[in-house]
Amino acid sequence: ASNGAGCCYGNATTFLSGNPCIAAMWEDLYPPGSTTGGVFFNTFPATSTTPARAVVTWYQVPEYFTNPPITVQVQLFDSGEILIHHDANNGPSTHTPLVGVTQGLGATASPIDAPMTQRLPSIE
Repeated sequence: ASNGAGCCYGNATTFLSGNPCIAAMWEDLYPPGSTTGGVFFNTFPATSTTPARAVVTWYQVPEYFTNPPITVQVQLFDSGEILIHHDANNGPSTHTPLVGVTQGLGATASPIDAPMTQRLPSIE
């Protein structure tokens, strides 16, 4: 990216001043380092009870040449909602990851507290 990679210590000022971004887990994830997973994309059409959505999953992707692997998913709903799901088995990171959504380009921070014990839909 023209404004740098943003890795690896969760700098909110850089995140807000950069390009628009959805950060599921902004750190140095390295998909080629995975022996059991990868990055996957899928779409689901709307039904009578659920909106259409696009789903990106980082499954068992390690940080750059380190362990433990990370599993995280972003679901983008056609309603405009965004769900970011972190697997309960994710281990501690060697970096300080940043998770969030920004319109970028000098946006104002609007932090939220996300309960870590909230039950979320399973990763698809």
